[in-house]
Amino acid sequence: MGDRGFGLVEHCLTIEEEHRQRLKEKVLEIVETHPTIAAIRNGEAVTDLQQVALERTLRQELHGGNVQL
Repeated sequence: MGDRGFGLVEHCLTIEEEHRQRLKEKVLEIVETHPTIAAIRNGEAVTDLQQVALERTLRQELHGGNVQL
Protein backbone atom coordinates (compact mmCIF):
# COMPACT_ATOMS: atom_id res chain seq x y z
CA MET A 1 0.00 0.00 0.00
CA GLY A 2 2.85 2.41 0.77
CA ASP A 3 4.14 2.38 -2.81
CA ARG A 4 0.64 2.80 -4.25
CA GLY A 5 -0.01 5.78 -1.98
CA PHE A 6 3.14 7.51 -3.16
CA GLY A 7 2.22 6.83 -6.78
CA LEU A 8 -1.18 8.39 -6.23
CA VAL A 9 0.37 11.51 -4.68
CA GLU A 10 2.87 11.74 -7.52
CA HIS A 11 0.03 11.37 -10.05
CA CYS A 12 -1.98 14.12 -8.34
CA LEU A 13 1.04 16.43 -8.36
CA THR A 14 1.52 15.78 -12.07
CA ILE A 15 -2.13 16.58 -12.78
CA GLU A 16 -1.85 19.75 -10.67
CA GLU A 17 1.24 20.89 -12.57
CA GLU A 18 -0.44 20.21 -15.93
CA HIS A 19 -3.47 22.21 -14.79
CA ARG A 20 -1.25 25.07 -13.64
CA GLN A 21 0.54 25.10 -17.00
CA ARG A 22 -2.73 25.13 -19.00
CA LEU A 23 -4.03 27.97 -16.83
CA LYS A 24 -0.82 29.95 -17.29
CA GLU A 25 -0.92 29.48 -21.06
CA LYS A 26 -4.56 30.59 -21.24
CA VAL A 27 -3.92 33.70 -19.13
CA LEU A 28 -0.92 34.64 -21.27
CA GLU A 29 -3.01 34.15 -24.41
CA ILE A 30 -5.69 36.49 -23.05
CA VAL A 31 -3.10 39.08 -22.02
CA GLU A 32 -1.56 39.00 -25.49
CA THR A 33 -4.79 39.11 -27.51
CA HIS A 34 -7.60 40.81 -25.59
CA PRO A 35 -8.40 44.32 -26.87
CA THR A 36 -9.05 45.69 -23.38
CA ILE A 37 -5.63 44.55 -22.19
CA ALA A 38 -4.11 46.11 -25.33
CA ALA A 39 -5.83 49.41 -24.52
CA ILE A 40 -4.47 49.31 -20.96
CA ARG A 41 -1.01 48.45 -22.25
CA ASN A 42 -1.17 51.44 -24.63
CA GLY A 43 -2.22 53.80 -21.86
CA GLU A 44 -5.66 54.32 -23.35
CA ALA A 45 -8.78 55.00 -21.31
CA VAL A 46 -10.87 51.87 -20.82
CA THR A 47 -14.65 52.08 -20.81
CA ASP A 48 -17.00 50.20 -18.52
CA LEU A 49 -18.10 48.10 -21.50
CA GLN A 50 -14.50 47.12 -22.23
CA GLN A 51 -14.01 46.13 -18.59
CA VAL A 52 -17.17 44.03 -18.70
CA ALA A 53 -15.98 42.38 -21.92
CA LEU A 54 -12.66 41.52 -20.29
CA GLU A 55 -14.41 40.13 -17.22
CA ARG A 56 -16.71 38.05 -19.44
CA THR A 57 -13.75 36.68 -21.37
CA LEU A 58 -11.90 35.77 -18.18
CA ARG A 59 -14.95 34.02 -16.75
CA GLN A 60 -15.62 32.10 -19.96
CA GLU A 61 -12.04 31.14 -20.66
CA LEU A 62 -10.91 30.34 -17.13
CA HIS A 63 -14.06 28.66 -15.84
CA GLY A 64 -14.64 26.37 -18.78
CA GLY A 65 -12.89 23.50 -20.47
CA ASN A 66 -9.57 22.22 -19.21
CA VAL A 67 -8.48 25.27 -17.25
CA GLN A 68 -11.36 25.44 -14.81
CA LEU A 69 -10.49 27.23 -11.58
